[in-house]
Amino acid sequence: MFPADLILGWRVAPGRIAKHAYDGMYYASNSQGFSVVKNMDEYFAVPKPANIYRIIVIGGSTVMGAGVKDPRDSLPAALYKQLQQKNLIGDKFLEVINAGVSGYDISQEYLSLL
Repeated sequence: MFPADLILGWRVAPGRIAKHAYDGMYYASNSQGFSVVKNMDEYFAVPKPANIYRIIVIGGSTVMGAGVKDPRDSLPAALYKQLQQKNLIGDKFLEVINAGVSGYDISQEYLSLL
């Protein structure tokens, strides 16, 4: 789930599902190496289309989804669900990217964001 990375030390492998050491928990990543918020086939276009409101959540294991049985219950997934329910973005579409990586510190998070 976490292959080596020359700059960051490790990263999330794209397109993976891995059982966590804790009973019943698992991690899942999309083809771009982001932890799943909605489903495995999530894809985030680059450059971002004008009709998309995009939020990127960075952090360590808590953001990635440690402590929840399903990655679709992570902090970024909960944020996505709350914003969708409130319909605060008008006529734009909403994307929440879970860029959390277990074990990352602030320097790795910064470099990953860049």
